[in-house]
Amino acid sequence: MDNKSENDGWKGVPLVDTKAWQASFAHDQSKIRIDVPCPLCGRSELFRWHDGGRGLWQWCGACMVYEHSTALTPYSWDPEVSIKPLGLTALPTAIVEALREVRFL
Repeated sequence: MDNKSENDGWKGVPLVDTKAWQASFAHDQSKIRIDVPCPLCGRSELFRWHDGGRGLWQWCGACMVYEHSTALTPYSWDPEVSIKPLGLTALPTAIVEALREVRFL
């Protein structure tokens, strides 16, 4: 039996890194994968997801830092794949699993 909790590994963006984090996600707001390195770990594993309403998830797949907020979906949002993540929470776990199912990750 797996005893891991859902948030194992996920960490919120440290306050000291908020500006750098937000600047990284200012690039190409129409895509899921962000083509800049993570300001925390330096790896190019940044992703975002808008749920089509007001939910926004941004995360690094390498260091597992994430941010969830309320934001209007930008007019330019045109994700490369369509997914319907089930069981959405503030953590990006369900989105990552859905993207893996369609072999985007």
